[in-house]
This record gives sequence, structure tokens and C-alpha cells, in this order.
Amino acid sequence: MKVLLVESNTHTAATVQNALKLSGQNVTTSQNSEEAIYMMAHFDFDAIILNEELDDMTGIQTVRKARLMGIRTPIIVFTLKNSSSITVETLVAGADDYLLYPLQSDEIGARIEAVVRRSRGISSSVVKISNLTVDVHGQCASVEGKPVNLTKKEYEILEALVVRKGRPVDKESLMNIIYGHEDEPNIKIIDVFICKLRKKLEALMGGEQIIETIWGRGYMIRNHDKPSHTTNAIPSGRRYEKEHELQLDAPWMVAEDLKFAQLHIQ
Repeated sequence: MKVLLVESNTHTAATVQNALKLSGQNVTTSQNSEEAIYMMAHFDFDAIILNEELDDMTGIQTVRKARLMGIRTPIIVFTLKNSSSITVETLVAGADDYLLYPLQSDEIGARIEAVVRRSRGISSSVVKISNLTVDVHGQCASVEGKPVNLTKKEYEILEALVVRKGRPVDKESLMNIIYGHEDEPNIKIIDVFICKLRKKLEALMGGEQIIETIWGRGYMIRNHDKPSHTTNAIPSGRRYEKEHELQLDAPWMVAEDLKFAQLHIQ
């Protein structure tokens, strides 16, 4: 999961960030509310973790402002204070959960998964799409019990599409999810990841393709529980890839991107 951590105290931020990383989260940090709200509005996060006591405004004020701006990303607030009144006020302001500090990695990981599932309308951490099973908690995928051998970034892309099933996810959002603020290669590297991911899934799913290209909008895994009304989908990922030659030696890949692909995609 892509998580934004908002904490003014550098020591506390390092401690919480470590707990989040131990639970398997991809963490981006912010030291104040104003910066955090800007990032919430402009980048795609699965969840927000913020301290109730920040330097520029309280956690309650931050949550309230974010919700007034229409930001619907799940927010978990943590604090040193064991106060039922603050807990109630924080939840009423729009927070999805409230935790006491210090945070345990297994608990914070489980709570993040829970609030994200609720926000996406997913009832379990194990999601089934056709004969594909994605275990968000275990961070793995399988087809009829056979593991799908995925790289870290391939799994992150698959998870991002699964928890947003029925919604197109654009390439910029996928870049943010898997790279955050790291040095990024050419954005078209996403096409390479998708190509390799499709081939691995197709090999185990009897040729079935579940990742659709939504022209001009990104990629999507169809919500199989609902009827399809999308008219601009390209259902055959394999055909699309063949026609557009999405290969590691594609002509649009500059030298540094090709080097990155060879080092990190395998």
C-alpha cells in the first residue's frame, strides 16, 4: 500500500515509518499539515497516517480540512493521549480510525488494510478475480493455488489495480504508487511492467486477460460483480501489446530506462 505519513517530530516520524515499512507499506513522509493536504490532493495514496499533534494544526483540524476539500483517502490518526473525547471528535471530523502511540507494525498494517478495504468496498484482504487470488495481507498472488512469480513492483501494480477494481488507474498514479519520490525512469516503463504482468497472469489463467487498457485513462481490472458499460476498453492486452511492440527493446526507451528495466524488472 502507498501510505502518506504526516509527523512533525523527526524521531517519532522515523519510528512510525519503520513500523509501517515492517508491515510492508510504501511510505512517503510530510512534516506539516499544509504540505500533507497538498500531497493528498495531488497524489494517489491508499491511506494517510497522521499525528494528532502537529506543529501547524491539530490532527482534527487537518482531517476536517481534508474532508472539506473533498479528499476521501482513508485517514488514521495516532496520538499519545488516551482520551475518549478526542477519539470521538477525531472520528466525527472524518477520520477512519484512531490509534494510541507507540504503534505496532502488525496492528498498523492490519488497520491500514481494513480501512482501505472498506473505502474500496472490499470485504476481505483476500480478493478473487476470476481464478486469480490476491492476498493483500500476504502480498502475494496465486491462480488456483499456483503462486504467480511477481517482482516487487509487478505485485505493487497488481495490488493497486485490484484494490481499485472497476476504476481506471492512470500511469502517473501507478508511477507514484511504486516509486513515490524516488528517481523515476520514463513513465512508459509502466507499459513494460503491465506487459510482463499480463504475460505472467495469462500463462496461468489459460489465456484470460483481466487487465484492460482504457484508452486515454490508464489500466483497469474490471469489477466482475457489475455489468460493463465501458466502451473504450481494449480487452485483448496481448493483441494491444503485439500491435504496439511493448518490449524491453522498444524504440521509445532511452538508454537509462533500458538499463533500469534490465536491472529492476526481472
